[in-house]
Amino acid sequence: MARWRDKPAARAAMLALGAGLIAAAVFFALGRDWKAALEPLAHADPWLGVALAAAVVVQLALTGLLFWAVTLSFDATPRVGPVRMIQVIAASSLLNYLPFEAGLVGRAAYLKWRHALPVRQSVQILLAVIALSVAVPGAAVLVALTTHGSMGVAAGVVALLLLCVVTTPIAKALLKRPIRLGWFWAPLRTAELLAGSLRLWLAFQIAGHPMAFHQVLIAASAGFFVSLLSPTPNGLGLREWVIAGLSSILEPTTGPAAALASLVDRAIEALVFTPAGLWAVHQLRREGDASGLQPVSREG
Repeated sequence: MARWRDKPAARAAMLALGAGLIAAAVFFALGRDWKAALEPLAHADPWLGVALAAAVVVQLALTGLLFWAVTLSFDATPRVGPVRMIQVIAASSLLNYLPFEAGLVGRAAYLKWRHALPVRQSVQILLAVIALSVAVPGAAVLVALTTHGSMGVAAGVVALLLLCVVTTPIAKALLKRPIRLGWFWAPLRTAELLAGSLRLWLAFQIAGHPMAFHQVLIAASAGFFVSLLSPTPNGLGLREWVIAGLSSILEPTTGPAAALASLVDRAIEALVFTPAGLWAVHQLRREGDASGLQPVSREG
């Protein structure tokens, strides 16, 4: 029996829910005096927006590199290069805004078609990335809550080194296959999380409510996890409310400003994902046309 969320009506409902949550977040962020709420945006340094967009690009590239590094341990033939995987991730990130998990399905289908990667292995790759998305943000939140300043940096480095050491043996035991570059998975996920945290920190600057980076790191870690596992496309709406809620806990007067910051982050993300995703789709199609769109076939 199919899962309830696999049904088209349920997926469309999740898109509608995400849109509704975004609309509610807008009302919460702006309040009754929407002109006053938007005033910080009007006076924000334009370079902050440029820097935020650049951070989105960097994070997108790091996501692609992480999937590339994890995929090296699986049976793609020919192997997926880092540039191609970044293109695949850029395309799927845009398609994930559609209600039918088009990005997830499209990524698995493309890798099956062009690289003979079994769909079950695409699922295993995603599960490995999800596991990293629990371990790395979890460790980051623990460090941010218990240490500060130079001690926090030192504790973070120690935690990262431990993850580098244990990732390969754990992955080898769970996946039952040789692991390549396993030590590199956690640093890539960490760099991706830091890029996402920088995005949110810049968004708070644009919203006129600067927050300490360790507080932003906690909120970004939660938003990072929600985006990956949310039933709404790309965590639409849920990520904004989670960030606003956690920011309010960390600093009680921050709620509306945090919602506005998360909306700014989402808006610039969409502005980057759209051309990046369309460019990636174009590049992948052009490569396919150049090779005659002949699939690589292999049993298994």
